[in-house]
Amino acid sequence: MKSPYEKILREKAEELNKKFKGKKIDSSINESRWEEYCVTLELKYKGKESGEIKLYYCPNKKNFKYVNRISVKAIKETALQIQTGTSDSEIYKNEGYEIDVDGSCQNGKTSYGAIIRKDGKVIKKLSGILSERDVDGSRQIAGELQAVIETVIWCRKKSITDVTIYYDYAGIENWARGRWMAKKNITKQYAMFMSKSGMKIEWQKIKSHTGVFWNEEADKLALSALNSGT
Repeated sequence: MKSPYEKILREKAEELNKKFKGKKIDSSINESRWEEYCVTLELKYKGKESGEIKLYYCPNKKNFKYVNRISVKAIKETALQIQTGTSDSEIYKNEGYEIDVDGSCQNGKTSYGAIIRKDGKVIKKLSGILSERDVDGSRQIAGELQAVIETVIWCRKKSITDVTIYYDYAGIENWARGRWMAKKNITKQYAMFMSKSGMKIEWQKIKSHTGVFWNEEADKLALSALNSGT
C-alpha cells in the first residue's frame, strides 16, 4: 500500500539517503513496505545488511519521527547524528546517576519503563502496567509520569539523591517543577509527589523516536511490559 503522504515521505527519505551516502552507508527505500504514515529504509555497510529505519510522518504536527532498528553500533551513532544533529556522546554524560523514562499504550493498556545507569552502566530496570484508575484517561503520559515516580521511589530506597532524568514529554519536567498547572488528578498527584521527593534532579528533554539509544531502550522496556502483562 502506498501512502497518501508518499511525496513528503519520499522527499525526506531521499534527503536521508544522501546524508548516509556521504558517510559511505548505503540507504534505500523498500518499495514493498509502504504504510499509511511510514516508509522503511534499509541500510547496508560494506555490502552487509546493517538494519533499517522506519520513517514516520505526523501530518498533524507536520514533522517526522524515526524508529531505528540497526545492528551495528557505529551506524546507530551515525543515524542519530544525521537525524538529530547530535550523538549519544553529546547527550549523555555517563557520569553519576542517569535515568531514561518512557511510557507506552496499546489496546487500552498503559505501561512504564525506566532504565537507571551509574557512570554509564545499567544498574536497574523498572517496568510495569498501570491500572485503568491510575491512568485517569491520560494513556501514555500516565506511563511516563509513573516511570518517574517509580524511579524516585527506588532511588530513595538506595539513598540516591542526585540524578539526571532524560524524558521526551515536556509535562514530565513542567509539572514536577510547578511550571504547568496540574488539572487532572493524575498530574496533581504527580506534582505533589515530586514536590516532596527531596531529590536534586537535572532534567534533560530529548526528542522522542529519534534513535537516542537509552530513550529507545526505555520505550522498548515499557512495550515489553505490555506484551508480557507484568
